[in-house]
Amino acid sequence: MMFSAYPLFIPSLTNQLCEQLIDFAKSFVLAQAYDPNQEMSEADWTAFHNFHRQTQTVPCTYKTFDLPDTLQEQIKLELRDCVFPFQQFAIAMQYITSGQRLCTHRDAGRTLNLIYNLTNDQSITEFYQNHTPQDTRYVFDLDELHGPIETHCFLPHTWYVFNNQQVHSVINAYQSRIALTVNIDATFKDFLKYFENKNLVDFSYQC
Repeated sequence: MMFSAYPLFIPSLTNQLCEQLIDFAKSFVLAQAYDPNQEMSEADWTAFHNFHRQTQTVPCTYKTFDLPDTLQEQIKLELRDCVFPFQQFAIAMQYITSGQRLCTHRDAGRTLNLIYNLTNDQSITEFYQNHTPQDTRYVFDLDELHGPIETHCFLPHTWYVFNNQQVHSVINAYQSRIALTVNIDATFKDFLKYFENKNLVDFSYQC
């Protein structure tokens, strides 16, 4: 069985830089007129609210935003000796507020990414198999899905490769999750092979 996420043999960032990144994320969110779901279409926004009414859960909400060039440069400087070419990609930040569940969804506009949790929110990411893989929607009801077929607890300060097009959900986020993300325009299977060829994937991992 091929999982939908794997840890990678990529070095961790220094604690000092992680603290800088967390401080930036918190100050950015506080300073903004924060609409955590502005990436959603009107149809997905409606489905999001319907999902949480039906499941009677307190929703997690999420936002992604760009990092300033100075912080991007610091990250890439620390990872300059890594086999993966971080210099070629933009690094963004993800902020998920605490809550019981982030509705089951696929990520619009993202095929796969690398994710690096800066905080230990103790959340669980669940992956599901939908009945009709060709479905173009991004938000799904639980009763139309198989699963969860995988559950992952992503550790802080560890890089993971993540299949954004597999339907997934985040549950039991006891505090806000702050993470780095690197979006990559490639299929999960093809890029996993790329990582494997460079001995970057931890295939001993069991979710």
